[in-house]
Parts: sequence; structure tokens; C-alpha cells
Amino acid sequence: MSRMVTSTAINVGVQIAGSVIPALLMVITFPVMRAALSPSSFATFAFLFTALSFMNVLDVGLGRSVTYFAARHLQQGQQREALRSLWAAIAIGLAMSAGIVGMAWLADTVLSARPGLNVGIDYHTVFRLVWFLPIFICGALLRGFLDAEQRFLASNTAQLVYGIVLAFAPLVAVHFTTDIDSYPVMFGLIRSAMVLAYLLLVHATQPGVLVPDVHGNSKLGEVLRYARWLFVSNLLGIAIVYADRIAVAAGLSSELISAYVVPMELVLRGQILIGALSTVLFPLLVRIADRGSGELITGAVCGQFVIFGGVLLAAAVASTFVPLVLEKWMGAAFSIDATLIARVAILGLAPIGCANLATTVLHAQGRTAYPAALYALEFPLYSIALWFAARTGNATFIVGSWLGRLCFDMAGAQYLLLRQSSRGSSLWMLQQPLFLATVVAYFVLVARGGGGGLLFLLIFGALGALMMLGGLRLMPGSFFKRARAPAVH
Repeated sequence: MSRMVTSTAINVGVQIAGSVIPALLMVITFPVMRAALSPSSFATFAFLFTALSFMNVLDVGLGRSVTYFAARHLQQGQQREALRSLWAAIAIGLAMSAGIVGMAWLADTVLSARPGLNVGIDYHTVFRLVWFLPIFICGALLRGFLDAEQRFLASNTAQLVYGIVLAFAPLVAVHFTTDIDSYPVMFGLIRSAMVLAYLLLVHATQPGVLVPDVHGNSKLGEVLRYARWLFVSNLLGIAIVYADRIAVAAGLSSELISAYVVPMELVLRGQILIGALSTVLFPLLVRIADRGSGELITGAVCGQFVIFGGVLLAAAVASTFVPLVLEKWMGAAFSIDATLIARVAILGLAPIGCANLATTVLHAQGRTAYPAALYALEFPLYSIALWFAARTGNATFIVGSWLGRLCFDMAGAQYLLLRQSSRGSSLWMLQQPLFLATVVAYFVLVARGGGGGLLFLLIFGALGALMMLGGLRLMPGSFFKRARAPAVH
């Protein structure tokens, strides 16, 4: 088990590096490009990176679908079936991307007919990036297959190199041309090189990947059925995540807006770790679910205690230093308003991590419709709560609504996970009241200004440590041992 934990830690670390290091390098790239380009060209350049982020998630669940089906088939030694699932997802992705490219071309044509339109950026350049959408989608699907083979180190290393090249390529290109129209083509070619690297990695273990198997049963139907609910979940999830920002912009003063948004955005970068852990564990969970092992539910429940306890311990310690750090970084006036937000945001990573683990297990079981239904119920309730909170003009009510939404998400996802278990109700009644009572007590004390005392640190720090130790103690010893990597040929 120690070997599996070490491997998981390394893979998670490399995946985080693949996201964090390129972001840090952009701190160097953006000032240089701002000095070299005109204001309008730089605005377009900056928007291109926003478009790149959206392009990376437009596989609408097909990448996770490939991981799900390929992991199941590879677990059973069915390499040909795994490749059929990959090609089915590629066919769906190419058809979908062709439709999006067509709509982008139509929009570009319509906007070109209105030369007086001023949108602040060169939209022709952004539309040119959309031409490469099929490349982006194929890259996500090939990476999903590598995840199914548990070859995270190879895929994450390729992602890291891609991110570094993407960050530094503009610094080289700007010495030859400041024509922003050529930059989308450069980004598209860099992405194409990474997709080629993914294809060679898959080909090394699955030589048949280069030739689609047209004689077997089509996997189009099952892949599409699995991915459609992930698509719904992704769309609703984006709306839910950014709803509080809209409420803040509509109901708070400019000083309070910055005091809310800055610490929230900074702290929630911690979700990178949660997302990386979910990606690494997903193929393992698929294999455990495919065997029908009862250890999956037990392991998930214990894992949530570890996540919640770890974040609670970190939040209790960090709360002591938050005011000092904010004051040194942004000034005393900013620290007064932002301290509450930062303290609550740190704790918010606990229900985020627990809900993410439960949702990942549901996806591993093929129950993708359940999270989508939960988000569909959650979104209107959360919107109403934010509307009333924004009318007060008080950031405490808004961040309280945000934290309440996270608790609803955590409790709902855990209920959906346990509802088919014979011991599900008792487990849910044991775990969720403890989590919710802890969150409420923490929030009330922090809202009253008591988040930095020694007693606060001792109580919540000790409780977090006990949750972590209890979860690790109760974790089934064979939970990871039996989730072996598939044999590849």
C-alpha cells in the first residue's frame, strides 16, 4: 500500500506542477508582451489565454468517459474493446467540434458584415483559435486513455512541457512579429505537437490505436449516454461556481468586492490539489467499482474523514496567520474586510473535497445522472439565497450562502453515494451531522471575530487531527492493493 501511496503522491505532484509552473511563468510573459504589443493587441492576446482555458474543458465529459470505459475493459484484458471506446469518443468529439467550428465561422461572418462594431478585442483572431478545437478534444480523449492505463507520469510530463512551451513561445514569436493574427496558429501547432506526443505514448502500448476497428460493435451509444450527464454537470457547475461573484459585483461596494474576490480566488487555487487527486484516483475507483467490491463505499467514507479533517486542521492553523499575511500583502484596511473571507474560504475546501470524492465515486460507478440532478436542484436554491444575501450588502451573508451551498453539495453527493448501501443511512447520519455542525461552529466563531485565538486553534485543530487519524485507521487495508494497474501490451 505504501508503494501505491507514493506513486499517487508523485503523480498528483507532477499534475499540479503541470498547472502551477506554466501559470507562474506567465507572470514573466505578460509584462513583456504588454510592452511589445499595442493595447488592443495585448487585450486580444490576454483573451486568447482565457479561450485556451475553455478549449481545454470543451470535451464535455468525453475524456472521463474514455477513462471510465477503457479502465473497465483493460481491467478485463479487453484491449480491442478499450480502443473501440476511444475511437467512439473521438468520432463524437469530432462531430461536436465540427458543429462548434461551423457556428464560430458563421459568427465571424456576421460580425465581419458589421465593420463599425467595437467589441474591444480582435474577434477574428479568437475565432481562428477555434479552428483547432478538434485537436484540443482529441488531446483530451487520448489523455483520458493514458489515465485509464494509469500512465499519469508520462501524460503529466507531456502536459508540463506543453504548458512551459505555451508560456514561453510568445516571448520568442514577438521578436519576429507583433501581428496578433498569427498567434492562434502558433498555439494550435503547439497543441498539435502535444496531441502527437499523446498518440505516440498510447501507440507504444496499444499499436492498434492507429487503425480504427470497424468490424466490432460500435461503442457510440454507451459513450454518449455516459458523457451526456457529465456535460450537464459541467455547464451547471460553471454557473454555480461563479454565481457568488455576480452577487458580489451587484451588491457590494468596490472595496468589498476586492476584499471578497482576491482572497477567494487565491485560496480556491487549492482546488488544483483536489482535482489532481480526483484524476489520479478515478481509474483506480473504476476498477474497484467494476469488481463490485463493498470496500469502495467504506474507502470513500474514510477518505472523506481524512479530507475534511486535514482541511479543518489546516484552516485552524492558517486562521491565526491570515490577518498578518493579508496586512503585509495588501495593507491594513484590506485585511480588515478580507480576513473573514479568507478564513471561510480555507474551510470551504473541506466540503469541496468531500463532495468531489463522492462525485468521483459516483462517476466511477457509472451513475453520472445523479450529480447532474443534484446540481439542477442546487442551482435555483443557491441563486435565491444569493439574491437575498446580495440585497443586504453584507459580505458575511454572501460568503455564508457560499459555504451553505458547499455543505448542501457535500451532504447531497454523499447521500446519493450511500443510498444504495445497506448501511448507507446510518453512515450518512453519523458523518454528515458531524461535518455540518463543525462547519456551522467554525463559521459562527469566525464571523464573531474569534478565528485567531489559541482556544480556537486547539479545538478545531484537535478535531481535524482526530478525523484524519480515524479515517486512516478505518481505511480498508486492501482498498488500493487490489486496484492494480492494467496489463498493457
